[in-house]
Amino acid sequence: LEKIWLPDTSSVIKSQDDIIGKIVQQPIFSGSVLDARMLTHRKNENLRALSIPLLAGHVPPLEVGALVDVWFTPSTDGVQLPGPARVLVKNAVITVPPSSQDSQTNTATTLEVKFSDVQRVVTAMRDGTLDVVSVGNSQHE
Repeated sequence: LEKIWLPDTSSVIKSQDDIIGKIVQQPIFSGSVLDARMLTHRKNENLRALSIPLLAGHVPPLEVGALVDVWFTPSTDGVQLPGPARVLVKNAVITVPPSSQDSQTNTATTLEVKFSDVQRVVTAMRDGTLDVVSVGNSQHE
């Protein structure tokens, strides 16, 4: 007799009720297959939701769950000397995308960042300009 391999169904998500209110423990992208082992009820106590302003014309297409790097460019109005842009936070997760992506309108977005990054980002908001840069995913590279 030939052996037949059957997939393990113990981690199959059977209904939307199995995932509502749970948190995905790793980055996922549109079209990703969810597995129950990827979900948890625990909120990472080290993460904070932080809203940042974005200037008109500086808003890439963003959606919930997108990964972005946050860049800071010091301005002439702030405490720091004007200088080249630099990365403040890598791989922040968009939790609330901008309400408007109009190239003529300033807007804001909310990110999930590590608690240790919050002070640096908040200070930078007062001392220059912030930009978000979409982190590519393997589906589009």
